[in-house]
Amino acid sequence: MGNKGLWSCVLAGAALCTGHAFAQAAQGTPPDAAAHAAFDSIDGNHAGRISLEEYRNFGVTVFHELDRNHDDRIDGKEHAGTTTDVGIVDFNTALREWFTGADTNGDGFLDWDEWSAAPVGPARAAKGETK
Repeated sequence: MGNKGLWSCVLAGAALCTGHAFAQAAQGTPPDAAAHAAFDSIDGNHAGRISLEEYRNFGVTVFHELDRNHDDRIDGKEHAGTTTDVGIVDFNTALREWFTGADTNGDGFLDWDEWSAAPVGPARAAKGETK
């Protein structure tokens, strides 16, 4: 994608969707515990791994939380990190690209090791990392 604003929205989405986990980290819960809570909150069927469908459902929920005026676009007024308008189609594409890149064994699922090792993934974001 290459759009810094779009990736900013994806990361903000991860933080929003897993707000409880990140709030725990801010309140002194170890970052790894907060990252596990984020993983568990997206793993809807509690299988110990996240499917693309679970991740997409999480992403769509987040997108709609960020899209406060419900016009299917996120702009700088709705999210400060957005440098251009981001539509739902581009957002879903970015989520899919991130997921595919994080799925290092190509099995269509993210286990904890893949989730926590993914570049700028939610688990690493919980630890304050940006790359």
